[in-house]
Amino acid sequence: MKKLRNELIKSITTQSVAMFGVGNYLPEVVAEKASGRLEIFLDERNASANKLSRPTKILYSLSDISRYGASVCFLEGYARNVLLAKYPNSAQFVLVHLSLSLSVFLQLVGLLRRILNKTVEVKGVVRFKNQTLGSAYWLVLQNKTSQVEDPIYLSVSDDVGITGLIEFLNNNDISYVVPRFFEKFPELHRPNGGDVDLLVDDKDAPLVRKFLRENPGRIPVDLHTVFGPAPGSGDMPYYIPKLAKTMLKNSTRGPLNVKIPNKQDYFYSFLYHILFHKGFFSGLRSDDFSEFVKGTPENDYAKFSQQLASEIGLDFNPSIENAEAILLEKGFIPKLDTLAAIARINKWVKLRYFGSTYIKEYGLSVLILKKIAHKKGWIEEIEEDIDNQGFEIIKHQVFSDVEVEHLSAILRGGNWFVSLDNQEDYLPQSVYVLIDRNHGKASLAAAGKKESRIRLLKTALRLKYDNSLNSFIHATDDTAQSWEYIDDIWPSEHDKIEKEVERFVSSVNSVSKPSSTLIKTKLHVIRERLKQKILDRFE
Repeated sequence: MKKLRNELIKSITTQSVAMFGVGNYLPEVVAEKASGRLEIFLDERNASANKLSRPTKILYSLSDISRYGASVCFLEGYARNVLLAKYPNSAQFVLVHLSLSLSVFLQLVGLLRRILNKTVEVKGVVRFKNQTLGSAYWLVLQNKTSQVEDPIYLSVSDDVGITGLIEFLNNNDISYVVPRFFEKFPELHRPNGGDVDLLVDDKDAPLVRKFLRENPGRIPVDLHTVFGPAPGSGDMPYYIPKLAKTMLKNSTRGPLNVKIPNKQDYFYSFLYHILFHKGFFSGLRSDDFSEFVKGTPENDYAKFSQQLASEIGLDFNPSIENAEAILLEKGFIPKLDTLAAIARINKWVKLRYFGSTYIKEYGLSVLILKKIAHKKGWIEEIEEDIDNQGFEIIKHQVFSDVEVEHLSAILRGGNWFVSLDNQEDYLPQSVYVLIDRNHGKASLAAAGKKESRIRLLKTALRLKYDNSLNSFIHATDDTAQSWEYIDDIWPSEHDKIEKEVERFVSSVNSVSKPSSTLIKTKLHVIRERLKQKILDRFE
């Protein structure tokens, strides 16, 4: 255990650290941390009794643990419940405080599931001396997800500073942009700190990450890429690729010659940040969900969004609904599968898009096999497995190279590049429209109901062929997502495919025939309503 302890101390000392659900003490090694990023989140119920020596924040929701991740995460108290859901996959090490509680058995179930899925490895138990009194034992978990090797939450030293970081980016011809809060550079946006957000082209990210790892320090830096997964976005890209590419392409120069978004992109990306990264925590007024809005955000998002709007000649009344209408008009609302991922950690997205359903679930799914499955020669056997598992293939197509390039950019939020070394192998190559013959047991997973059988099919195929981190298969989880994929892949064939689905469903007496009104997802309804709102605004 000495080797493990020394490895942890090195990581804690030099890398980003976050403690969640903290009580009345800190491990001495954390309290004495002099470089690298450190964020301490108090259990909201014990915050008033805080006597810690380091600056702290309040842990309002378990979703914050995914949103404010780090290379090393400590979990105490009720924060340990993320072993069941909303777990910090991007951390290299997760240390769980060992103490008895009423929920410990449920937490163990969540941990066992992750161990069996081979996404987590138990490294052992270490004891750290507390800063004030006694010591504590910590269960050490090491994550095995693809995000661990490409950390997002980094830092830069005071010696390098923001000025040196920008000089490095410019001198090395990095394709990047600082998306917001650069106005006071070389000082940070907030007097009491803050961080530097970077959006970098995927090809340049390894060089930037190497530089930051070699120069850790007090200034937090969040490194995002066009296609890479981001914890604050439900493991989908930080921005939808369409918006991210636009920001990089149209960038201009700001303080210290830093690359920044032009004024239009700044405003739209800031609204995206409000809705899909912050949600109710932005503090913006919500006409539909006023009771969920959180007060006193860390930045005045309402005032700043108004200021950005005025700079491009827009009269913006800051509310979540008005921000959504503007992004819809510009085509910057994510697809339904991306929204489903974000909804896991963003309550506004969950309520807005999945609070109710306008669709009857009848087991429709779009299944995509990536190029690696074709290279391995698995296709014929996979098709037999699909049939044996009780799914009917309604439509099948192998994509051309041109179609691969187009569809990989618009499906799944554009997030296919799970392994940059052989990314071509994990692009979509063929597609199947499936319907569950046992559709009476299918359900809308995104609405929080029981798991649909398509997920069980995906799991079975992965276990049989390749259960590595870089999956060879992708599938929509419900009928709502499936129709959106169908409309993206075959925009002129919706009616034809719908008739084929109707023919199949109507042949089964247990489920009534779907009508065109049933296949309107809530997202489609919202889009229609917001389009009218936009038209009304310009009349």
